[in-house]
Order: sequence, then structure tokens, then C-alpha cells
Amino acid sequence: LLPQPARQAAGSSQPPPPATVHTGPPPRVPPRAPDLSALLQSATSWRQWALYDPEPLASWSKGQTIVIGDAAHPILPFLAQGGAMAIEDAFCLADCMTESNPQEAFAAFELLRRDRVARVQIESRKNGQIYHLSGIPAVARDTAMRLLPRSQLMRRYDWIYSWRPQSMASGS
Repeated sequence: LLPQPARQAAGSSQPPPPATVHTGPPPRVPPRAPDLSALLQSATSWRQWALYDPEPLASWSKGQTIVIGDAAHPILPFLAQGGAMAIEDAFCLADCMTESNPQEAFAAFELLRRDRVARVQIESRKNGQIYHLSGIPAVARDTAMRLLPRSQLMRRYDWIYSWRPQSMASGS
């Protein structure tokens, strides 16, 4: 029931709308999942929140303040990596803070993290498009996922799961 994400300009002052509250059961789930369909149909109300895909911030820090995780680089949920990126950010920022000057540490942190989180944002956006296909493209997607070996599907994400932090302190 995840809607297509809406693009929102960086720094937009418009607050996101509140959740839409629906009465009655949500839309039907395909019959191949009868247990899930029965569970969902038993709902008397449900909420739907909009997903926003704002542009990444141009800079993650200002003076003595820095933002990390979704505050710096919001990631759509279609790769399930938002929380992981925040944890990686915290680890890398702590390592960078060995610099005596916070601004230098913040600059090193951004340099270290920006390309990786940008790739995660892009891949999550792509997955969202793939997940929301309908008609013949959805049938092609489902067929490919059924026929391809799981190991081949997972290999697409080796770059995520094999990542290891670089130590800024040691320069490696």
C-alpha cells in the first residue's frame, strides 16, 4: 500500500500533509496471498502516509552543527537501508571527529559518505519504480524474479552488504 513517492524541493517550507485515514478495509490483496488478504480485510480503518523524496541537502553541516541519516540524505523505503545509513553515518562521523577542527571533520565525513548514500538513494528510487509497475511490465518483473536464481538477484546488492568503513584516523 505504499504510494509512489512525491518529489519535494530541498528546503521546502511546505509541511507534509497528515496521514489520510480510511474507513473500512484496505484494497484487496491478490488472491495468491489469502491469509494476508483475510487479515487486511478484517481492518476497520487504516492510514496512508505520503512518501516524499526530497533532493539531498547541498551541505550536511553549518558551523558547529551537522546532520546525519535521513536529516542529511532521506532515503525512500524501497531498499530498507535508511536506518543502516544512519548507523554507518554515526560510525564514520565518530571516526572523523578525531580531527581537531570540527569543520574539517565534517568536511571529511561528507566526502567519505556522500557517494555511498547517493547511490543508496538512487537504487532505492529505482526499486520503488520497479515495485510499482503494473500490467505487462509487472508480469515481466515477476517472471524475471521467479526465474533468476536468488543468488543472482542478491548479487545486485553486494556493494551494500560488503561495505566496510574506511578509517579516517589511520588514513586507510
